[in-house]
Amino acid sequence: MGVKEDMQSPTFVIMKLYNIDPSTSSGQAWHRFKKLIHIDAYRIEKEEELLKLGWEELIKNSENLILIEWPERVEGLIPKDSKRILFQHER
Repeated sequence: MGVKEDMQSPTFVIMKLYNIDPSTSSGQAWHRFKKLIHIDAYRIEKEEELLKLGWEELIKNSENLILIEWPERVEGLIPKDSKRILFQHER
């Protein structure tokens, strides 16, 4: 998706930001995004914790693509028109 660096789950830091290389996203569905923001909400106990990380500014910027693991922990902060992807493991 245009991120040149290795991505790891931000479990302990909660959030990681990555620049999206526009030369690799041209013509792709995500071409308008400049930053990929990966949030792992597993360790968030209260939604206010995400607010302290600048959540309101992040969602205002239409050039941010935000991916959230454990979104149910911050459900009240996620905009209603957000797209949701559910991954399930098959046994």
